Amino acid sequence: MKLSALVYAGSLSPRALMPLAGSASAYDRALAFASGLPGIERLVIAEGELPVPPGAGERIRKPLWTVDSILETLGQAGEGM
Repeated sequence: MKLSALVYAGSLSPRALMPLAGSASAYDRALAFASGLPGIERLVIAEGELPVPPGAGERIRKPLWTVDSILETLGQAGEGM
């Protein structure tokens, strides 16, 4: 089965990018989890105003995310799979 995942990072606090207990940040942990899903073929990161560090996944940036725009982006992520 083919799998695409969307990591919502549209309203991150700068603290989400800071290391937790001397280890990876909450954002890095979310990316690692999504990247490790069995069968993952496409990872999309929905960015907001706070730019996220480079890493795995395709980035889509919008200043304001709504439920409709998240669902639309998730649908587009599955196209062609």
